[in-house]
Order: sequence, then C-alpha cells, then structure tokens
Amino acid sequence: MNTKNIKPLKSIFIFIMLMAIMPFAEAAPQGSNNSLRNYSSYSKLSSSVLLKKAEKYLVNGVNTDSAMLCLTIVTHRYNKNMTDEDKIKVISAYNGLWYIRFFTYFDYAKSYDALITAQHIANEINHSETQIQLNLGCFYQTLAEEGKDEKLMRKALDAYRIAFREGLRQKDSNGIINSFGNMVTVCAALHCMDSLAGEWKQFAATESLHPANLFKYTSLLYKGVIAKEHNDYDRALQYFKEQYPHTSEERDYIRNRILMFVNIGGTLACQKKYEEAAEYTMKALDLSYKFDLKDSKLQCYELLAGYYSKAGLAERSNTYHNKFYQLKDTLLNYQQLASVKDIQFLSQINKLDEQITRADMMNTIKNYIIGLCAVVVVIILVLLVELYRRNKALRINNEMLFNKNQEILEQEQRERQERLDRAGIGADAPSRKYQGNPINESKSYALMSEIRTVLDTSSEVFSYEFNLNRLAQMVNEQPKNVSQVINQLTGNNFNTFINEYRIKEACKRISDRDNYGNMTLEAIANSVGFKSVNSFRTAFKKVTGLFPSKYQQLADKKNRAAEQS
Repeated sequence: MNTKNIKPLKSIFIFIMLMAIMPFAEAAPQGSNNSLRNYSSYSKLSSSVLLKKAEKYLVNGVNTDSAMLCLTIVTHRYNKNMTDEDKIKVISAYNGLWYIRFFTYFDYAKSYDALITAQHIANEINHSETQIQLNLGCFYQTLAEEGKDEKLMRKALDAYRIAFREGLRQKDSNGIINSFGNMVTVCAALHCMDSLAGEWKQFAATESLHPANLFKYTSLLYKGVIAKEHNDYDRALQYFKEQYPHTSEERDYIRNRILMFVNIGGTLACQKKYEEAAEYTMKALDLSYKFDLKDSKLQCYELLAGYYSKAGLAERSNTYHNKFYQLKDTLLNYQQLASVKDIQFLSQINKLDEQITRADMMNTIKNYIIGLCAVVVVIILVLLVELYRRNKALRINNEMLFNKNQEILEQEQRERQERLDRAGIGADAPSRKYQGNPINESKSYALMSEIRTVLDTSSEVFSYEFNLNRLAQMVNEQPKNVSQVINQLTGNNFNTFINEYRIKEACKRISDRDNYGNMTLEAIANSVGFKSVNSFRTAFKKVTGLFPSKYQQLADKKNRAAEQS
C-alpha cells in the first residue's frame, strides 16, 4: 500500500493517543530536529511576515528549504472559516510553493497540485486568478516545449489570455505586462502573431500603468516578433537590439535580457548568419550560467547545436548536442525523482509536513481538552473525508505521472534514434579512439555518447551477467574510465545508470500487452535483468515514481480505453 494512503489513518491514531496522554503532558517531546525548532519559532510569526521572509530567501537564490518551510506553515493555516484577507495570503503561499517545486525541483505533479489548490481557494472568495493563470500558462508552456505538444501550447495561450483579461480588469501592471509578454512568445511559437492585434491595442492603452523600461521592452518584443514573422529581419533586429537599455542583470529581470539575445540570434539565423547567431546565443548562455537557469541553458544548448551544424562546424555542434542531452537527462532525473539528494530533501519536507500537522494537533488538544469525545469524533470524520479527497487526488496524480512517463519514454526513444543517426554506427561497431588516452571533458562527452549508443542498440544490458567490465569491453575503454564518465555526466553510479535503462524497457513491456501480456511482473523483471522482485520494485519506484503493479494497472486501463475508442 502506498504510504500516502495510510498517512491520514496514522494521524487519527496519533491524535487519539495524544488525547489520552494529554493530562500528563506538560510540553512537546524533547529532541526535535532543527527543522521543527525552526517551525516552533516561525509558527509564532504572522503570515505576512512569513511571506516576506520566503520572498527574501527566493530573491537571494539560496535557502530554498527555509522559503519552503515559511510557505508550508502559511498553507497549513488554511481553514474555510478564516477571513478573505488570510485566504489571499494562503493563495500567495501556494503560488510560492509552485515556484519552488517547478523551477527548483522540477516536480511537475506537486507544482500543479499547488496551483489547483490555490485556484480552489481563489474561487471560494471570488479572488483574482491573474497570478494563478500566469503560473498555469508557464506550466503548460514548459511541458509543451519539452514534448513538442501544440495542444498544450494552445492551452498555455488560453491561460495567458485569461490572466491578461483579469489583469486589465484589476488594472494589475504585473499581470498585464507578464501575460502579454508570454502571449507574444507563445504566439511566435505557434506562428499566429496576427491573432494578438486586439490584445496589442489593449496593452498599448495601458502604458501609464507600467514602469517605463518594462513597457518599452515588451512593446519592442511584440514589434520585433511581428517583423520577424513577416520576414522583415532587418527591422526585427533593430527592434530587438533597441531592447538592451531597457533590460538589466537583476535576478528578477535577467530572463528579459536572455530572451533578447536569443531573439537576436534567431533572427540572424533566419538570415543564414549562423556564426553571428551563435555569438548572441552564447551571451544568453553566459547569463544562464551566471544565474543557474537550467531551462535557459537547455534552450541555448539546443540552439547552439543547430546553429553550428548549419554553419558546418560539426565538432562544436556535437559538443552542444552532448551538453543538451546531458542536461536533459539531469532534468528527467529530477522529474522522475531519480536523484538521491533530491529524494532525501523532499523526504525531509514530507516529514516536516507531518511534524507541523502533529504540532497543530497538540495545540488543538490543549484548547479543546474539555470536549474530548466530541473533538475526537469530529476530527475522525474530517480526516476520513480528507482521506477520500487525497485518495482521489492520488489517483489523478498517479495517472498524470504515468502519462508523463509515457511521454518521456517516447521522447527518449526519438532522442536515442537521433543519437544513433548522428553517430552513424551500429551496435557491433564500437569505437577504439579512447584507448590509451586520458579522459578530458571533450572525450568524456564523446565516450558517454558511445556508451549510450551501445546500450541503445544492444540487448546485453538486459542480461543478469551484464556488468561494468562487459560495457567497458563493448566500448573498448578501461572500466575505471567508463565508471568515471558515467558518474561525472549523470551523477549516478554504474548500477543506478544501468537500472534506469532496464526499468524504462520494463515500462515498454508492461504497456505492450500484445507481446508481453502473458508475462507476470516477475517474468518481466527477470527479462530485463533483475534477479530479485524486491530490487525490481525498488528501482521501478525510484525511476518512475510508481510501483510496477500500479503502473501495470494504469497501462491496462489505457489499453482498454484505446480498444474501446
């Protein structure tokens, strides 16, 4: 049973036990960890102060865990009877949690859950959804760009349009300018800039609401993209370059300057000036490094690989292709909770959530000890309702996670084929160019590409006997060098790295009922190289976020739906 299912029942048991021992308790248990001690001090602060603290931590770019603690405390204060003003603070806290989970941990399921919860509370009090819709638009746009999904991109445009209209109604400068700028980037990707003519007139009429620099920057962005879409590249370059004095290198606005450099590069590429395009894209990449913006780095790597390829600079193109795939793998690991460090941190946050809940229970017990029996009954009923709600949400989240894994597998299959096409070699033609040479950065990326090519084309990876020495033999390299490159470029050891390949193959076989429908999960586990069912279950959960049985259940459900349609 998933631990999330039993958490409310554990809370009921803890609550009843605490009620029984309350007359003899004078204080909370000793030996609390640092996080709980921080909670004890932070919980005495007002929600307004906690939101300001969280904002300060996020602006500084450090102490993300402290920001998450402040925001979590505010969200735990929510109840339906609180004032509208306090509910607005809870909405702000959920928006903050979305930002952390989306941009720091790439935890798409939990970030989406935070936005939906904020939206429900906003609907309760008829509060503006401008920021929520902006965040939803960013959520859909990011997934659309990763999966090349036009439907999701149009969904992002719809969310930005809702935010824009709401911003106009509220005369919200931040909402208007951010939603319009994002609409421009999405419409540029969809090649439908002319559809923004109405919004452009509305935006231009709000000039007095905005800081001059931001209004000028956004206006030039619109004009530049329009000119580019109409093939007037010289005019587009003029508009984009005029944006520079209206940008800055402050953390809050650095993405504006990065986008400016990327747009200049893209326009130069349209003029087939690929090396100049690469120069401007490198400026964007430098800023992405400076502020550690992983999504921007990924975009720049992909653009540079394309520009250098078209410029005939194959070696440079391959370097940035390899960097793109390395970072893409890292982000996929974040999404699938495959990073041990992040798993540990997220586990600490979950434990902190439990500690906060228990501390709240202690306060409730102290305040309502006289109505012991009545309170127990009420709390049990509330928790049972919450259990039902969470189980329902869990089913939805599991389906989202399953679908995301399916998309990732399909995307990786396309990327594997691209690597094989680029490499131009078969599975039985390993390279010998590394033997006897030290492994520098350039050769590390090339060796990693060789390793992936072998693994993508050989079934030996699914054999019990497959090990580091055999892989080293297949790529004609020393085992220690193979192990070193895997560790440096993926952050994983050999066993974890191989297990990811095996689990992804297991996912394909579980979904393929035509060819593997007669096989048990144990048989599938054995067929991809796992001797132990327990080790298979553990590795499967770590890579996909689901247990094999749950994944199989969702795969069967999807197959039945496909057969009925």
